[in-house]
Amino acid sequence: MRLEVRIIPNARETRLEVIADDCIKVWLKNPPVKGKANKELIKFLRSHFKASKVEIISGHSGRKKIVIIETD
Repeated sequence: MRLEVRIIPNARETRLEVIADDCIKVWLKNPPVKGKANKELIKFLRSHFKASKVEIISGHSGRKKIVIIETD
C-alpha cells in the first residue's frame, strides 16, 4: 500500500487521521531532529497497520512524505 502522509511533529500525543483514501495525517510527539520523528512515524505505522515493513520513499526531511506499507 502506498500512502501520502502529512506529519505534525511536537504534538501532545501520537495519533492518526484519515484525510482521503490514500492520504493520512499523523501527529507525532517527537521533534523533527536527527530523524526522531521519522523513526516514530515508522514505528507507529507498523503497529497501527500491523505491517511487516514500512518505508519512507520520499520526503525524509519534509512534512509531506510518501510511505510504502507492506502487510503479510
